[in-house]
Amino acid sequence: DRDISNTAGALITISNLDQINEQKGRKAGDESILRFSKVFELIGNKYGFVGRNGGNEFLIVIDDCDPAKMQNFVNDLSNEIQNEFGDTKQGEMPIRISFSFAFNSEEKVSTMAELISRMYKETQTA
Repeated sequence: DRDISNTAGALITISNLDQINEQKGRKAGDESILRFSKVFELIGNKYGFVGRNGGNEFLIVIDDCDPAKMQNFVNDLSNEIQNEFGDTKQGEMPIRISFSFAFNSEEKVSTMAELISRMYKETQTA
């Protein structure tokens, strides 16, 4: 069995995707997802395992992760998003993202599925 006692994860959501789809059309929404996915993969792979959980939800799992390491990831991702989306053209909408975190050093769960479940519970209480 794999030791996940110091593993942490984040659920990242493009929080204004519905607004982009409604105001700019699905094609613009799909383009925003594609552009964000590339940025997320570029930055996230430096920290841990990344994946898309469908729609506007993305996950990262980072081993040996404390709040400072997670904050470094958030800062790096935010900076790269600014680089990618900061020069929005006339009529384009920048994306907004939200984060939900779960640190197994606090949660003390025994499986990755439980840790991911805690990320979703954090979303509902945030």
